[in-house]
Amino acid sequence: MDAFDKYIGRVFDKRYRIEKVIGVGGMAIVFKAEDILMNRTVAIKMLKNDMSEDSEALRRFINESKAVAMLSHENIVNIYDVSVKGNTKYIVMEYIEGITLKSFLKRKGGTLSWRETLNITEQILRALEHAHSKGVIHRDIKPQNIMLLKNGLIKVADFGIAKLPDNDSFTLTDKAIGTVNYISPEQATNEGPADERSDLYSVGVLMYELSCGQLPFTGDTPVAVAYKHVNDIPKHPREIKPEMPEGLDQIIMRAMEKSPERRFPSAKQMLSHINALKENPAIKFRNPADEVDEKAAKRAEKAKKKKEKEKKKKKKEVRERGGLVMPILMGVLFALLIVVIVIGVLTVRNIFDKTDNVRNKSITVKTYVGEIYTSELKAELEQIGYTVIEKQSSRGRILNEIVEQDPPAGTTKLRTADLTITLFVFKGTDKMILPDFAYKYFNSVKSEYAAQFEFKSVREEDQHVPADYVIRTDPAAGSEVEPNQVITVYVSKGFTPSKTTVPYICEISAQAARQILLENGLTLGNVSYEESDTPAGTVLEQSIIAHTEVAVNTEVDIVISKGPPETEPPETETEPVETLPEETEELTSADGK
Repeated sequence: MDAFDKYIGRVFDKRYRIEKVIGVGGMAIVFKAEDILMNRTVAIKMLKNDMSEDSEALRRFINESKAVAMLSHENIVNIYDVSVKGNTKYIVMEYIEGITLKSFLKRKGGTLSWRETLNITEQILRALEHAHSKGVIHRDIKPQNIMLLKNGLIKVADFGIAKLPDNDSFTLTDKAIGTVNYISPEQATNEGPADERSDLYSVGVLMYELSCGQLPFTGDTPVAVAYKHVNDIPKHPREIKPEMPEGLDQIIMRAMEKSPERRFPSAKQMLSHINALKENPAIKFRNPADEVDEKAAKRAEKAKKKKEKEKKKKKKEVRERGGLVMPILMGVLFALLIVVIVIGVLTVRNIFDKTDNVRNKSITVKTYVGEIYTSELKAELEQIGYTVIEKQSSRGRILNEIVEQDPPAGTTKLRTADLTITLFVFKGTDKMILPDFAYKYFNSVKSEYAAQFEFKSVREEDQHVPADYVIRTDPAAGSEVEPNQVITVYVSKGFTPSKTTVPYICEISAQAARQILLENGLTLGNVSYEESDTPAGTVLEQSIIAHTEVAVNTEVDIVISKGPPETEPPETETEPVETLPEETEELTSADGK
């Protein structure tokens, strides 16, 4: 970390004072910093200089800021600000006093109790439920991206390779994949889109590791591990931890099903299973997909028995008739007729199969709520075999967002000619109330409301609003506006007069002094402390005399009182000092008496 200590003490964009390095990754450095304007501690994730020209790294960096800007949940790390201008590119995030789940797992000896596993998983699923409702798929759930606070709260972080609602695909390079130990089969093969069920697979792997103390799949190379995710069946968790509730084993194995259709259809449903298990550890679950398979197996077994019964009956009839030629000939002709009929049926069926993509097979309806309805999505559904019916809805937040579907996700339907799905799409309302964007970061406003409004920005100086933040809008906040209406946004350029006057900041608290300096276009420089009779925390001296005219952004050093000095305790034993008479006389005469 020593190579990045040069940033300590620097102030980014006249607002964020870097205090120390708290983490270094492959692409970025994370600093602890002070937000001077808001008077709070923040974390700053800065893209390394050698990565600032890497288009893939920059894309992932911006992707993370866009993803989290759409989300607001107690189990997701908040983002306050983003800067991608110049060579210094950084994200300002919520500062978390905690450790990663990976570190916590090591401290606990590599495994957690099943109740600890459920409590942690519950919070992760709540975060994912919120993200999925906004159309955001994380795609990189692993212990390194889960933060654990001192109070037990879980925070999901690092949305660098998240899938956004307006981005249906993402190139999975080696950097983007990250750790393959938690990747879903569809991500490993890049076959089919990653959706919310891909995140749930990763959660299943995470639960496996937390409760069993080991990963379900390991290998000498990432490719070997990815191959096992696609082809191998993991050992049941209860084989490793027999004391584990059977219900937990069932939840983990269902989340890790190879086929997305056999997994939980949503974080909400998986969460309901977690809560049910917490209330009743003896509960046992059934996968609806298993019931479908069992019914199909029973039908096949019944048909097999019927066929065997008919076969035995025919043999018996032949034996009873004792080798008569005519029955044999009739049997042969009958068999040939059956063959001809079967061939004809198969031929006709094959024709229908090719044109109708095996419509007689069943299909489990996926979740489309939260996605943006586009012509591409409609074409994809029609290719599957759906007849798509679009209905307008007045509920919703983002234009063209799917807010409801019928049939609901998880429903099993046959691929018949009348396989229909109805999507209720938010088309906006005739009028809507314009939110108040004042004092909000303009880039975040554009990202969040791009589907509802068109924005025209006007830059102007403002003494009180930081640069790149919104001053006001036209129409004003609270006005009735139409969807896609052009909103003029007045964005601050900051206020940078060439000269300013140093205020008097002594005899007040250090915090008040810093705020006054900021309001006057000055920055706080070096701070030193000394003992005095003045109350602790009070400014004693300032390096530049008040009312002096100086350049903007000049640093003013201050001295702060530590309070009165501690008094030394009196000596316990003091030898008496004797004064000789002769000395007294000399002193008396010296007085000139």
